[in-house]
Amino acid sequence: MSLLESKFNLCVLELPKDFKMTQGEAYNALKENLFVELTPTQDFGNGWVFIDDLFRTDFTMEDSVAVNSVVGGYRFDKKTVPGELLKKLFKEKLKEREKEEGHKLEKAYKDILKDECKQLLLPKVLATPKLVTWIWDVDNNRVYVDAKSTSVVEEFMGLFMRTFKVPKISIKDFGLNEDQVGTFLEWIWKNTTNLKDTWIDNGVTLDATGNTFQFKGPSIDAFLEEIESIKNGKTIKSLNIGCSAEGMDYSITFNDKNMIVGIECCDKMEHESHETAIIDNLDRINSLITKIQETVDQFNA
Repeated sequence: MSLLESKFNLCVLELPKDFKMTQGEAYNALKENLFVELTPTQDFGNGWVFIDDLFRTDFTMEDSVAVNSVVGGYRFDKKTVPGELLKKLFKEKLKEREKEEGHKLEKAYKDILKDECKQLLLPKVLATPKLVTWIWDVDNNRVYVDAKSTSVVEEFMGLFMRTFKVPKISIKDFGLNEDQVGTFLEWIWKNTTNLKDTWIDNGVTLDATGNTFQFKGPSIDAFLEEIESIKNGKTIKSLNIGCSAEGMDYSITFNDKNMIVGIECCDKMEHESHETAIIDNLDRINSLITKIQETVDQFNA
């Protein structure tokens, strides 16, 4: 249950403020859109499963709701036909087809033939299953997803909207546009000493014309001057910062696309039950998001 543990990826999605759905209605909608195993010729499929088991679809109402949240697992299966096998079969079929037709095939027909070859190979390929955990804060209409891949997030958003009949859903940008993100990372680098309860943590990735420099270590503060000299002419691609929120220490990794890549809580918490784990972590995530927003607001001031 990644979102209920100390280390996780996080993407914050926002629903319309006026969207309303009860937890019971949400649970029923989940059960109507459970994951279904792929057919032999399918290359992708997704659906809902238990938050902690990608093979379990018999979760109950008690498994799926807490005081002010709905939780679940998002499973997606994908089949990928090896490129070399597809290329080999396509060449064989193309040679046969052009011999039958007596002329070279046009591009449109080649594309159709390539798809036919893919369909022939798909039944021989095993799907790779993946599980993504998520929490829906129904009070604030925010959904927290343990994912950093744009394609995974987009597929999740599509299924979420279809399942719960949500008219619109968006990724929270923390008040930054795309052009500002790199500047924001530079600003954090130069201003951490002036930011309350914030510090450079154990990692920074720099990039210039394809050449990447990475520094990771527990004592990065001791090497800020050295890294600054190496950084000359390079842009910050990702940055680890440490911060305190509500008395707890966190390590946060930002990338240059304004998505939080990863979060790790440095203070471990013991939970009495599945429900208290959800409630506690929802509070921790919300306090952390508030801290991040405050930092962005300082940058924009």
